[in-house]
Amino acid sequence: NDEFGEAITSFSSLEVSCINPRGKFLLSLHNNGIMLQNPKKAEEQITITKEAVKHAVWFRKPEDYKSLKQLKEGSKKPIPGHMILMCLEDDGITFRKKAMKQICFQLPSYAAPSVETDEDINEEDWYNGLNSSLLSEQKSITRVLATMDAQPSKTKKE
Repeated sequence: NDEFGEAITSFSSLEVSCINPRGKFLLSLHNNGIMLQNPKKAEEQITITKEAVKHAVWFRKPEDYKSLKQLKEGSKKPIPGHMILMCLEDDGITFRKKAMKQICFQLPSYAAPSVETDEDINEEDWYNGLNSSLLSEQKSITRVLATMDAQPSKTKKE
């Protein structure tokens, strides 16, 4: 798919848990959108272009805050990934013969800050990757933060 652009290699075929549509999918970020593919049926895929996304919201599930509270300093337990909710344009996307108004999935867990690793993609990497794949100059991801969320360093808008 040429209009979709190249896959961003560090974000290629990563398993995510989808809430809508329900199931596990392989997520790949591209220059002009993202793709969700059913790992069991390769022909079953959802391609979401920048133009198809009206809004995107980045948030945590309430139960994930409980897990975060229980993490001790220096803990090696992974941190639950954020939820991504994408509200789609009306002429949106069809999947399994149904028109989709929104797509929601949970990102893979992030490594704990005390764990040194080269492979894991951290929270800011995901945020920046999704922002560049899905959103244009006019749109950005709405980030829902609670007081216990570490405030991201790059939130200033010029």
